[in-house]
Amino acid sequence: MTRYTYISAFLLAACSIACKKQLIDDPGQYSKLYMPQAVDYPAMRPLLMTDTLQYIVFGAAFGGVDDQSQLINVKFEVNPALVDSFNKKNGTAYAMLPAGSYIPDNLSTNISAGNESSTPLRFAIKTVGGLEVSKDYLLPISLVQTDAAIPVNENLRTTYFHIRGEYIEYNRPSWTLLETSSQESPNISLNAFDNNTTTVWHTQWKLAKPPHPHYLKVDMNATNSMHGFYFTGSNNTATGNPQKVHVDVSVDGSTWTNTGTFTFQNVYTKQTFYLNNPVPARYFRFVVDSSFANTHFTHLSEIGAF
Repeated sequence: MTRYTYISAFLLAACSIACKKQLIDDPGQYSKLYMPQAVDYPAMRPLLMTDTLQYIVFGAAFGGVDDQSQLINVKFEVNPALVDSFNKKNGTAYAMLPAGSYIPDNLSTNISAGNESSTPLRFAIKTVGGLEVSKDYLLPISLVQTDAAIPVNENLRTTYFHIRGEYIEYNRPSWTLLETSSQESPNISLNAFDNNTTTVWHTQWKLAKPPHPHYLKVDMNATNSMHGFYFTGSNNTATGNPQKVHVDVSVDGSTWTNTGTFTFQNVYTKQTFYLNNPVPARYFRFVVDSSFANTHFTHLSEIGAF
């Protein structure tokens, strides 16, 4: 009995679909080709700044009432000229992804008979040596050619891939504080990397008033390729937040290299500074050379590295 019930249900479903198609005049008029990735406008693709190639996948699809019963060959192209029109329309200032930073595997593919999606294609993206960190780029990819008598949905012809590369922040829970210039309890130095922006490291200011420079010496317990650092100041922006900072790095904890001096704003937000060139380091000294309002003390919420 169950077997006959299943067969009857299948026949009813098939009949229902066929009947619906018969009620639509010229169902082929609703058939369109499009890029599924173009549904997102723009299609955000965050990438990591690494030496390893990363990939963006794209393709074509068939949509409509009719069955897709033929082999459909399609071709894509990158159109840099579309970046300017996108920016004007959306009030953005994205740059075209630099030539040489993206490499397509192929720009042609097909949708086989009976399927609604093409064999996927991909672009390899070179971030390190190809992109500027934290810069917004656009990569417009358009479906430009097909051998089928099926129109392209103009609203979904082009995918605007929004690409932005960021470095990986190193794991701070494994860090060890080796030395500090001073601290005022309960605002101890370890608060500088406790992943809590409501706590702060504050140098002495009550019984003692040590002058600048103030510093934290940290062992990351692993040798990393250092690209930069960040810190978040205290929410007390009236006085004491770091103004000028330099960072020394070391592989062995004995020989130190100064990576440069950096000037910051007096704000309660995360501020990032990049090294001119990546350097190997296991240890670093975060040195505050001066603070806002010319105070003798300094304070901050968090520091980190990438």
